[in-house]
Amino acid sequence: MIDRFTQGALSFWAQLLGGNAWVKAISISFGAALAWILPSQAVRDTGIACIVLVALDTITGMVAAIRSGKPISSAKFSRVLSKLIAYGSVVSVVSICGKYLPGMVDFRIPLITASLYLILATEGISVLENAASLGVQLPPGLVKWLKGKLNDQIDSIQKEDQIGSNLQPRNEND
Repeated sequence: MIDRFTQGALSFWAQLLGGNAWVKAISISFGAALAWILPSQAVRDTGIACIVLVALDTITGMVAAIRSGKPISSAKFSRVLSKLIAYGSVVSVVSICGKYLPGMVDFRIPLITASLYLILATEGISVLENAASLGVQLPPGLVKWLKGKLNDQIDSIQKEDQIGSNLQPRNEND
C-alpha cells in the first residue's frame, strides 16, 4: 500500500518529468527507497526539516561569505554535497540496522529519529553561527547552550560505546 507521502511524491515527479520512462522509473525507485528508509510520516517530516536546515545553512553561509568578501568556490559546494551524502548514509545505515539486526526492530524509528535530531542540532548551530556572523542579534548564550547540549549527547553516546566495548564475552567454561 502506498502512503500519502509516497503517492504525492510520485505524482509530483510524474508531472515534472513528462514522458521520459527511465527518469520516471529511477524517480519512483528513489521515492520507494526513501519511504522505506524513513518509515513513518513523523520521521519523514524530520528528514525534510534536516534538508531545509542544510539548505538554510548553505544559503546563510554563502551570504556570510559574500559579506565578508570571501570567494565562493566549487569546493564549498562539494562540501555541501558530501555533507548531504554523509547524512543520508548515516540515516540509511541506522534504518537498515534497525530493521535487520536481531532485537532492534522496536528501536528502528527512535534510532532514525535520534540520528536526524543530531543532524538538526548540528545544522541549527551552524545556521545560528552564520546568522551571528551576519550581524543578527541572538539571545546571549544560545549557541553556547546548544553546543553544550550537543556535546552532552555525544559524550553520553561515547560513554555507552565504552561500556559496551569493556564487556568481555562470556567463556562457555565459566
